[in-house]
Amino acid sequence: MLGNLYSVVIRAGALLMFVRWLRPESSAHLHLGWRSLLWGQLLAIAVLMTLGRQTHGLFLVPLGNEAVIHIAAWRVIQASSPLLLLYVLGILSRSKFWVVPCMTAWWYLILLDLVVYRWAAMHVLSGDFFNLVRERTLGLLPYLTFAMVLRFVVAISLIALATWLGLTLADRTAKWLCRRQHRFSLMGASVAWAMAVLLLAAPACWNWPSTLAAMHAEPSRHPFCVFGCFDPRSSVVAEEFVEGELPLVLRESAVQRRAQAMRFNVASAVGTSGVETSSADVLLVVVESLRPEVVDAEVMPNLHTAAERGVWLRNHFSGGNASSLGLFSLVNGLDAIWFYRADVRFAPAMNRLFHQAGYECGFFGAAEDWAAFQMDAFIREEVYDAFNISPFEGLRSDQEAIQACRSFLAKSENRGPRLAVLYLYATHAPFEVDLSVTQDEPAASRHYPLPFGPNHRPAVWNRYRNAARSVDRILAPLLQRQDCIVAVVGDHGESFLDDGTIGHGTRLSAVQTQTPAIIVGPDVVPKTVAATTSHADLLPTLLSLCDVSVSDSGCFDGRDLTDAKIRPRVIAVADYLREQALLVPSEEAADRRFLGLQVEISLVEPRLRILGPRGEVGNVANPEVTSPLRLPGMAHDYLQQSFPE
Repeated sequence: MLGNLYSVVIRAGALLMFVRWLRPESSAHLHLGWRSLLWGQLLAIAVLMTLGRQTHGLFLVPLGNEAVIHIAAWRVIQASSPLLLLYVLGILSRSKFWVVPCMTAWWYLILLDLVVYRWAAMHVLSGDFFNLVRERTLGLLPYLTFAMVLRFVVAISLIALATWLGLTLADRTAKWLCRRQHRFSLMGASVAWAMAVLLLAAPACWNWPSTLAAMHAEPSRHPFCVFGCFDPRSSVVAEEFVEGELPLVLRESAVQRRAQAMRFNVASAVGTSGVETSSADVLLVVVESLRPEVVDAEVMPNLHTAAERGVWLRNHFSGGNASSLGLFSLVNGLDAIWFYRADVRFAPAMNRLFHQAGYECGFFGAAEDWAAFQMDAFIREEVYDAFNISPFEGLRSDQEAIQACRSFLAKSENRGPRLAVLYLYATHAPFEVDLSVTQDEPAASRHYPLPFGPNHRPAVWNRYRNAARSVDRILAPLLQRQDCIVAVVGDHGESFLDDGTIGHGTRLSAVQTQTPAIIVGPDVVPKTVAATTSHADLLPTLLSLCDVSVSDSGCFDGRDLTDAKIRPRVIAVADYLREQALLVPSEEAADRRFLGLQVEISLVEPRLRILGPRGEVGNVANPEVTSPLRLPGMAHDYLQQSFPE
């Protein structure tokens, strides 16, 4: 890296200028001082090289690009100043033995933070990461593959080896410098280090606004951001969005009334004489991590054809950014902010209402991790007439789940209508691929690195597209049925560094929350819905298509999408890691840089607080985009719509 070489040359030159002979000092004192100084220099260079790898060099840009030069200069002082501070404190203290371990810990913290931020867009020293480790670690362990564990073990071993080699080199060099005939000035070298850091950082201080803007643009590249500094993703919008003219009070009484209405909602039987054997069956297919753009004629031709002859929801959101939230919203017709209300989560409305209408219900899944994510409250054997799940073993598990679903829906004499929920898993990382289908190349292998960087992104994306092709092929027979209403949705989206993260469950961004939704079947009138829709709309729509009436359709958050005019509503998309949600307006925003209004919300201890507008990648939206929007009004409309007094 040219930037790193530049930094080394500047520092080496400064050291040579300030080195001088000194009067005799204690060899032990000099050795510890030199060892700390040399180790601090090595770590500063290592941190800069690590950060430089994230930014393709520190000064590898045209000299006229002042903004990049300024931020590179500021990065130098960020990498060095904590080490310099530790060194000075060690010099002033009676003992220096703790200095080197603390310097090493700083480097390890930078490395760990870069990995975590790349994967989940959160910093290690944050409440979000602490909650993730405390509450979700056990649930995430099953997703660790042998290749991932091996890669991390190798990486940790190499870092440990590099640390040992660096310490050994620093120790031997310090001993050489402390010999009587080579007793160079520790004080001179210390001053040289400090001056080199300040000189390198000077350009950043000359134009601080440019430096600050560059840090806000890409906070993961900067060491101080491990403490949450300069990170716009953690920013809370200022006072203009707090309760003011409009009251934003979420009351327990309103929440209780909604919960009670859900429990008392009942469905009437199909037709006038009870169960009718001629009623259409219903199949709800949930595909893991399915993104809207793969539903095209090239990647998923069978699903694309079905979408063109059915209802195609083109601006559709999951209930949240994780499977538990998306599935909860599907089976209850509710926004997933209700997920943590036990009195609602343990009583899935879909099963109860379809049972009351004379349907048999079945669930067929190619996975069995429901308990790890609290989904066993509504996905369990007790609430289904047929329940077939198995450990995931690649595409074979999906094929077995499809076969069991087809057997359940097979026509036979003297049986009533049936509802089947089919959960397919092949499009979950690491993405299972049928090698017999047409492939996008180059594609990553099953053991691609995690977290991956921008260079690996195209190959991983191709693997994901190939997995979607594979699912489309095995799903084709179910999509071609003429006697069944089929709805196909993703449980949530998936990020491939689009929003700075990998996977899902970490950000309320467009790629993690939006997913395709298609309904096809007999008497389904083809149409494209451009209005904002969500998973909560699927249950009331399926009930309507099956001519099942309910005593209180107002207890759903969702709407019947077969209506000629779909009533507008503000949608709440819940966050997996935090008690937060994104409020999305009914109509798609004219400026795509605005996605929705992020709020802190809880129905367990009812409260709502505005955090601020967010853009497509989950960052704070540009004030120029949001200034004409009535954001407090959006929150007020959501309360009036969902929790009327």
